[in-house]
Amino acid sequence: MYGPPTRANLEDTQPLFQALTNLASLIVCIIRKDGSCMYGNPNWWAMTGLRPEEASSQNWFQAVHPEDRERVAHSWNEATQSEGEWRGEFRLENVDGKTTWVLGFASPLRIDQEPVTGYLGIHVDISALKAAENQLLASERRYAELLTAVTAYRYSVEVQNGFSVATQHSAGCTPTTGYTPEDYRRRPFLWFEMVHPEDRERVRSHVNRVLANEQVPPIEHRIIRKDGGIRWVRDTVVCHFDENQTLIRYDG
Repeated sequence: MYGPPTRANLEDTQPLFQALTNLASLIVCIIRKDGSCMYGNPNWWAMTGLRPEEASSQNWFQAVHPEDRERVAHSWNEATQSEGEWRGEFRLENVDGKTTWVLGFASPLRIDQEPVTGYLGIHVDISALKAAENQLLASERRYAELLTAVTAYRYSVEVQNGFSVATQHSAGCTPTTGYTPEDYRRRPFLWFEMVHPEDRERVRSHVNRVLANEQVPPIEHRIIRKDGGIRWVRDTVVCHFDENQTLIRYDG
């Protein structure tokens, strides 16, 4: 069948459509414009835990996780009112309480150029991806907590094309250096200006090695506080790279 479906050829293609979707590893469904489910492949029923007779008369949103239901319903209503496509990430929760993260797409269905009668929905199980994202977030939180626990002063330097372009300084910079985070925002090179003159060349060389993607050990040097006092600090750098192993940020 080529072109949009018509009532004349729709019945001829229905068995083929059902056979193909039964074999598909994706979740496939046809949702009427009122939100009730007209068709679902085996993966749809297994994922939602609904029975066909339930979904045909009740809104399929009952299978959406309660915490996501209002958001999904709102975006779905916007799509159906405009008769446009729909897309969203959300959780499905079956009757046994099992939760599955899915990425859903829905395209409007028209027959014989008539108004939209429903939507063809395709859902992809992204639970493994979400688990990996959560693991990464948890790791980053642990890293931040560890830095907070073992250091008095943290900073982060954004790097582009081998040059530092922006810095952020934690509130711990004030008791250590006497300067506030706002001071560093106003004076981009304050971090270097406060290094003791006798240590600046060594610190400059250290930073250049970091920007050159070299692994460097911690460095100890003196800083001159805002009040003129001198303090020794130990600076440990942790580098962050993109997928091409290009330095994009380092924390210290």
